[in-house]
Amino acid sequence: MEYWFKQPEVIRKIASHYATNMPMPETMIKRVYAMLNEFEALHTVEQISYSMFDLTINSSTEEKPDIEGIHRELSKEVGLLDYGDVSVCPAVVTDRYAGRRCSKYYGHLWAKVFAADLFKSRFLKDGIDNAQTWMEYRKT
Repeated sequence: MEYWFKQPEVIRKIASHYATNMPMPETMIKRVYAMLNEFEALHTVEQISYSMFDLTINSSTEEKPDIEGIHRELSKEVGLLDYGDVSVCPAVVTDRYAGRRCSKYYGHLWAKVFAADLFKSRFLKDGIDNAQTWMEYRKT
C-alpha cells in the first residue's frame, strides 16, 4: 500500500545508509515525509485533468473532435497552465491516450480514494504494524 511506506515509523525501519548501515537521521526522515506529501495536490489536479480529458474525447460524438481545443479548455478549467499559443497537446495525447492508458485515470483516482479511506480507517486506527489488521486485509 502506497500510504504504508510513507509513514515515518516505516521509513525508520527500512531506511539506512548503504555502506555503514546507520539508520537515517530523524531530520532527514522528517524532510522525506514532508517531500512525499508536498506535491500531492498538484498531482491530483493533473490526474483530474487527465481523467476529464480522457472522458471528454472518448465520449465525443464528433468524428474528429478538437483534441487540442478540448485540452486547452480543460487545463484552464481545472487550474493548470494556460498554454497560450504553445502546442503541447499532441505530446500528451500520444503518451497518455494512444491506447496504452485510455480510460484508466478516472478509475485510478477512485482507487486512491478507497486506498486512503482503508488506510486511515483501519491501519492508522489499529496501528500500521497490527498483524490481525494485515491478515484481514490480505483475506479480503
